[in-house]
Amino acid sequence: MDRLKLNLLISALMFLCVMAITGTALLARFVLGADETLMMFGMDHDGWETIHFIFGCTFLTLLALHIILHWHAIVHLYRRSIPSQTARVVI
Repeated sequence: MDRLKLNLLISALMFLCVMAITGTALLARFVLGADETLMMFGMDHDGWETIHFIFGCTFLTLLALHIILHWHAIVHLYRRSIPSQTARVVI
């Protein structure tokens, strides 16, 4: 898989993770609440919090990969925005 397709795949997966994180948070907070007897799709509040945590960890892993794949561009942008090497070292 070439780099462009990998970047696109990681970005799409990050988007889906953010949507899942938002959805599970809203579900756990507003639909299930603190009531331990309510269930949705066979899972209670704690089950949905576990799913929320898994999506969060997956998102952070994908974010790290995203930063690694774009590291050259990040460094180039940093060098271009702060032309003085002395100022870059201080910052």
